[in-house]
Amino acid sequence: MEKRFSKYWGFSLLVLPVFNSVYFLLNHTSGRVYNLATVFDQMIPFIKYFALAYVVWYPFVIITLLWLMKRQPRLYVTTLISCLMGLALSYTFFILAQTTTSRPPIDGHDLFTRIVLYIYHADKPYNSFPSIHVLISFILYRACARLNIQAPIFTSSVRSLAVMIILSTLFIKQHTLLDVAGGIVFGTLLFWLVDMVSSKIGKNYPIAMDELGSTQE
Repeated sequence: MEKRFSKYWGFSLLVLPVFNSVYFLLNHTSGRVYNLATVFDQMIPFIKYFALAYVVWYPFVIITLLWLMKRQPRLYVTTLISCLMGLALSYTFFILAQTTTSRPPIDGHDLFTRIVLYIYHADKPYNSFPSIHVLISFILYRACARLNIQAPIFTSSVRSLAVMIILSTLFIKQHTLLDVAGGIVFGTLLFWLVDMVSSKIGKNYPIAMDELGSTQE
């Protein structure tokens, strides 16, 4: 039973990066584009050093989900489904109401400037609302509150990195405050919804959930 579930969940983790690749198919202008920048966004300084936190998002997501898959299978399923729903919701916004973010001119040859320039080159200034970086990071942040085992190092690491990644979207001018707010609100609502449904399924089908939970033993 344990090997069967372990193999299944190992493959399930591949769904997230595959689904995330759809982002790049939508990352171009296709008509009217909205800019959600406010006067408050203009007050936020550009800090190139946060570029490192921004690119750390990719391994951060995979490593966190892998840990949950091995140690908290039920929570892993809830978190993964929340992330996939978050991507689907974000893509809907990108298609129906595409947004953009103004980027400052960047000059320099140091490591952090090069990272920012790479980000700008690889990720066109579209598909800003909601911020996927923020949405997924906040879902992982919320997942830490649902752990039923003691894991202080894991919890503090995930929460600290999630906060740094969220801040990085603002400081390297990848997103606006409204993009960040949208990511946090949607991440909170989706995780709450999926967690609530998961809890009800656990009550109605306890045997199936117990078998799923047995993979962490």
